[in-house]
Amino acid sequence: MCEPHCDAASCAIKTGSAVSGKRPRPLALSCRKALQDGKDIAVDLFKDRLAWDSDAGTITDGPARYVLIRADALMGLFHGLAPADRPAAFAAFQYAVARFGGRSARRYHQSRHAGDPDVLALVAAGAPQLGWGSWSVDRSGEAIAITVENSPFAAGFGDAGHGVCAPVAGMLQAAASIAFGRGMVAHERCCAAAGAKACRFELVPVPAT
Repeated sequence: MCEPHCDAASCAIKTGSAVSGKRPRPLALSCRKALQDGKDIAVDLFKDRLAWDSDAGTITDGPARYVLIRADALMGLFHGLAPADRPAAFAAFQYAVARFGGRSARRYHQSRHAGDPDVLALVAAGAPQLGWGSWSVDRSGEAIAITVENSPFAAGFGDAGHGVCAPVAGMLQAAASIAFGRGMVAHERCCAAAGAKACRFELVPVPAT
């Protein structure tokens, strides 16, 4: 059970949008099985999709450009902010990943073939190849729990006393919203930067309005 103080409300995504024009699918997918089935496919979708051009100095996946940066250098930006300013910065980081990372997730979704694992499972299976830690997915009722071991964001920030893995939450929301055809909300319930053994996220449907 996670420590109560690990509930990172400042890192929770508060909004989500359903995929337009599609009937929402029930959360009946066995994410654990899909994750297992998706490992080989994820190799093609992530590791082998990256084009490393040393002459041009670029790393790309189709139209998306990637960059390698030390985790502590990236998270040092947030560490250097006053505590009162961090929630807004993490929220902006999370939103940006949900928006732009979601574009990549949608491309993966559109390139899927019948019988392929859903995009959430593919993103989870491919995350380790991008240095985003080791992800595992579990379902309990209508909620989906994701555990991330060795999060680079928690490691790069260090002791925070709160959740710092906003980009993971952003990518989870984007991928899950596409996979299930409905808006999803991601909450970071525990974080290694707050003393937990691993970071743990919960995905739930956006409440109907």
